[in-house]
Amino acid sequence: MYNNLKAEIARKGMTVKEFAIAVEMKPSTFSQKYRGNVDFTLPEAIRIKTFLNDLPIEYIFEHTKEGDEIGK
Repeated sequence: MYNNLKAEIARKGMTVKEFAIAVEMKPSTFSQKYRGNVDFTLPEAIRIKTFLNDLPIEYIFEHTKEGDEIGK
């Protein structure tokens, strides 16, 4: 799971589906990638970064596995 991406979507006041459409992705495809089941492509990552006002890509896509403690 990408907790920072999840937080940024929430800050925008959007649902995951709305965000997916805004970054020109199919909601089902975005959902699989958002959950960490499939990797985002570079063009997708750049669209997401741009939509999030150029936040650092390392921050947006910091990956956390389920069960990992935050900050560890």
